[in-house]
Amino acid sequence: MKILLINPSLHQATTGQYKEDVEKGRGIYPPLGLAYIAAVLEKNNHQVKMIDYDIEGSEAEIKIENICRDFKPQIVGFYAMTWSYRQAKRIAKKIKEINKNIITLIGGPNTTCLPKAALEFGDFDFGVLGEGEETVIELIEKLEEKNNLEFEQILGLVFKKDEEIIINPPRSFIKDINSIP
Repeated sequence: MKILLINPSLHQATTGQYKEDVEKGRGIYPPLGLAYIAAVLEKNNHQVKMIDYDIEGSEAEIKIENICRDFKPQIVGFYAMTWSYRQAKRIAKKIKEINKNIITLIGGPNTTCLPKAALEFGDFDFGVLGEGEETVIELIEKLEEKNNLEFEQILGLVFKKDEEIIINPPRSFIKDINSIP
């Protein structure tokens, strides 16, 4: 599958909330969680592109439109903290306007803490709780009909079924972090 991963801007979401010296010292951090997800996806023979709003800046929106047009991702995944959820929600809506068939999923601390709200208030088809490396692979295999799991059997998954939001039990933490590519 072709997958686009998006890290909404932590900087844009929080600028102005803290004293200027704290803002400057905070810096920009790489989206390590998304990088782990990308590595696992690539190891499982998926094509992955990533957009980090804090690196791309004002060019991010144009890049997303170009990637949706040229790369044609089947899935777009978002990482969101609570303060970047609004931006993720806005981008997901735009992606669904570009192509309503693109599957959108959201993970990160906001979804883990507020799984029902994450799906209820945004244009997201699925949510991922906690560490998403194994959950995302099982979800994609289900979507590709490569496993016999039902959505209800995928640990750490949140999804909509008949207008209801289903929150599956969480998945255990990965015991050996060195097993992640």
